[in-house]
Amino acid sequence: MSINIKKGKLIKSSTGEFYHIYIDKKKHLILNKYDEYNILTEETPIMQEEVLDFAANIDSEDKIHIIFLLKDGNLIYYLYNERKWLKSFIKKLDTQSNIYKYLNIYIINNEINIFYTYANLINQNLWTIEQLIGTKNNWTKIRVNTFLSEKLPNPYYIDYDNMGNIHLVFSAKEKSLNHVYYTFYNSFIKKWNQIPEKISSSNVNNLFPYLFVDSKSNIHIIWSSLNSKDYILNYKKFAPLGQDRYKWKEIKLPTISNLDFIPIALEDNRILKIIFIKNNKIHYLYSKDYGLSWFKSKNSYEINKDLWLLSYSSNSLDEYSIGKKNHLYCKINDKITFYSDKSYKKNSSEKKKVNFEKGNNISESEEDLISEIYKLTKSISETINNIEKDIDLLKEAFKNSHNDQEKNNLMTKLSNFFK
Repeated sequence: MSINIKKGKLIKSSTGEFYHIYIDKKKHLILNKYDEYNILTEETPIMQEEVLDFAANIDSEDKIHIIFLLKDGNLIYYLYNERKWLKSFIKKLDTQSNIYKYLNIYIINNEINIFYTYANLINQNLWTIEQLIGTKNNWTKIRVNTFLSEKLPNPYYIDYDNMGNIHLVFSAKEKSLNHVYYTFYNSFIKKWNQIPEKISSSNVNNLFPYLFVDSKSNIHIIWSSLNSKDYILNYKKFAPLGQDRYKWKEIKLPTISNLDFIPIALEDNRILKIIFIKNNKIHYLYSKDYGLSWFKSKNSYEINKDLWLLSYSSNSLDEYSIGKKNHLYCKINDKITFYSDKSYKKNSSEKKKVNFEKGNNISESEEDLISEIYKLTKSISETINNIEKDIDLLKEAFKNSHNDQEKNNLMTKLSNFFK
């Protein structure tokens, strides 16, 4: 059976509602709303003109940010808040001379970051990744990197750590072979590393890199490299703390070969997973020590003909207290079915209740109030823990800084925690 893998965006709000955003067969941009039990409740067309590409994200105030590129080159910004749409124009891209691919949007330290890659129609082997930073009315353009590739390059992948540093992996051609490269944006000096680091070290072809930053700011890169006649899954980890800090460490995975599609990584209940498709089934590897050792799960999931690979974002504090995820494999129709992710495997007919001590005689309204207090207390505790981790990272970065300007920036950030 041939699997049809569609791509789109899935957003979860703080109230537990889901928003599925995608381009339909007419190339119109559509938003479908699902309730907290994953059931479809509303279908809304966002743009009924031909859309070439789009991206979306959600901020801490439940505002959904959507950018999309029209055929005429107009890059449009929509803000969805309390069932109202606010529209603005970002800039006009030259779609007559260039090809544009892989739009992304991230909200990092209250700044909007837009990414895309493009190539000129005359030379479709030379691609450039650009970044736009700013607000809806004021944008600064930064060239991230230019590289050689096929006429249609592998997607690049982006994530960011607890300090706001942005990490990026991409595939580029060197002579006749594809290699995997990593680069990063330093949030203190506000610059990209100008010399990307080659992650794949072998003299063979390397494809389909994927990058993931877990809740402890460890960076994980997975990709496939040719070994004899098979493409074997590879893995490297970069840790900001510990014995192997500031070094890429290659860690052997159970042998996984010839995948059907791009593998993804996520953190589910403090367990890391590498999820991959092989022989029309979804399988996964798991690590209970944040990537130091990996094991193959005996579980697998049968998938039907249609499958969605969804870019995912959420502002739910409850969710981030147990893990982190940037992409998900899902089945979507009038409800959403998630694969290989325990945090979503809930009975849609049952609400999750908080367990209280035996003997408490409370009303339903009091129970709801106590439940909210419980969630708030848990959220505050998690926030304090994250702040303590960020302070430790700032102290470590200060020790390793090499110039006075960088130290001053670090001291300013460190002092802000105590104001």
